[in-house]
Amino acid sequence: MANLSTPAIVLRVLTHGEYDKIITLFTSTQGLVSVIAKGAKKSKRRFSGVLELFSVLEVVWSHGTKKGLPVLQEASVVHCFETIRKNIVKMAYASCWTEMVYAWMEKGESHLSIFELLRSSLELLDKNVVSDELLSIHFQTNFMAEIGFQPRLDKCLACNIPLEKFPTQFAEFSLPRGGLLCQRCWGTRPNSLTLSIGTVKHLQWILKNSRDKALRLRLSDSAINESFRFLDGFVSYYLGRNLKTLKFIRQVCR
Repeated sequence: MANLSTPAIVLRVLTHGEYDKIITLFTSTQGLVSVIAKGAKKSKRRFSGVLELFSVLEVVWSHGTKKGLPVLQEASVVHCFETIRKNIVKMAYASCWTEMVYAWMEKGESHLSIFELLRSSLELLDKNVVSDELLSIHFQTNFMAEIGFQPRLDKCLACNIPLEKFPTQFAEFSLPRGGLLCQRCWGTRPNSLTLSIGTVKHLQWILKNSRDKALRLRLSDSAINESFRFLDGFVSYYLGRNLKTLKFIRQVCR
């Protein structure tokens, strides 16, 4: 079978034996792909400085045996993101995004819009042009929307009154229902998260607008913290697992 060439983002790097590495890539055309990079561990010439976490690469691989992994033949760096790898906070956010992609995407399933969302978010994180916190809120909300779990933030799911007419300045977000309940309707419900109306409107703005417009939003520290608490619960609930990087971000970044 002919070699395959595609842009790719490095999600995971594992040592395999004495000489090789197994690289998990998120590609623009093939989705998640795990390839074996032969000699990458020992050789100073083959793939030296190329197979780094989060890097955007142009890769070429060939299919191995029926039971074996595809073999990485060539890899060249498009973006290396050195600023991210030198900063523990940026590393934490980038790791969170790549863990979300790895947790949800299927091997061989192409999703170009998510690839572009991850690539552009890593580029902005590396450039220091937007706050890391707002960028992560933008990534997480848009990723969840892309995979079919956009939160319903416009009205109460029980009585249908619009957000603007909620009787108090707080709403309850029902995780099982995927949307808001007003104070008159929420009662005592498990798996719910309390949000201020102001934070709900911020999240609406991020979801409704273009990336450039959304990332001009100014958030207070309390709005950032509340957004992160919401996303911690929302992302973990719908991905069906507690992400290790979310816990690390809570401990180190906030």
